[in-house]
Amino acid sequence: MNFDSKKDLEQVVLRHTAWILSQLKPFALEKNLTGKLANGCWSNQNGLLVGWISYLPHNEQGEEAVELVFTLSGELENNKRNFDIGIYWTDGSVIQSISEFNDLDNENIGVQVDSIIEKSKSDLVSEMMKEISINRPPHYRAD
Repeated sequence: MNFDSKKDLEQVVLRHTAWILSQLKPFALEKNLTGKLANGCWSNQNGLLVGWISYLPHNEQGEEAVELVFTLSGELENNKRNFDIGIYWTDGSVIQSISEFNDLDNENIGVQVDSIIEKSKSDLVSEMMKEISINRPPHYRAD
């Protein structure tokens, strides 16, 4: 994966996480939720890419956030990659596994990821609305 295509892929995911965030912020205000919402994207030189929308329920230092996470694997054998969507605590604890797409062709991976997220955006917003609405105690990493 060259630098330009890696950056392009990050922008595809960031565009979607920003849109989802823009839907969650007014909802959080309407429901008087006091947690902190944020989004981002990270990738490495091996092609692994992770995009997220996070919600820190109590806005406390050290508290784990609830995150909607998009994970694209680095390149696998036969020029294939895997793409997963789920809701997790930032310590990796699974809240809800949503979708897994295995053996995506690395050719035009940005178009494929864009299409997958685009088709599921409204459902993902609904799922995150449910998760951030739950009145739960703070969740801390157990070391």
